[in-house]
Amino acid sequence: MAEPKSHLVIFFLISSIFSIRSLTLSSDIIALKAFKYAIKPASIPPNSCLGTWDFSTDPCSVPRVAHFTCGITCSGSRVVQLTLDSQGYSGTLTPFIANLTRLITLDLTENNFYGPIPFSIFFLPNLQNLILRGNPTFCDLP
Repeated sequence: MAEPKSHLVIFFLISSIFSIRSLTLSSDIIALKAFKYAIKPASIPPNSCLGTWDFSTDPCSVPRVAHFTCGITCSGSRVVQLTLDSQGYSGTLTPFIANLTRLITLDLTENNFYGPIPFSIFFLPNLQNLILRGNPTFCDLP
């Protein structure tokens, strides 16, 4: 049977593993900032997923207490999923989205994105799911 001190050591070891902060790749941060900047601020409710994106902290850091609470899924230091809640966000899809080279899923369902779908999005090597339904004013490729 383990002594109480060994339980504490195991607890602190596990705690330190989960408190390690990853450092999101800078090109992913640039893409996320450009993505948010391309959305009209008036269409972003403060308590929505996009409303929690505050770049004063690292997007892939854990735990996510107040910033980046939803909308972004990371694997290590890379963004692999971008899923917005259906809040009626209004804006364009930035070509900088192509910087998210590990992106597997991009889900913008039930919002108000408009304009052309950037051609660069089709060169994302890992993109498997591109979900744009419910964005009635998206155009075809330029």
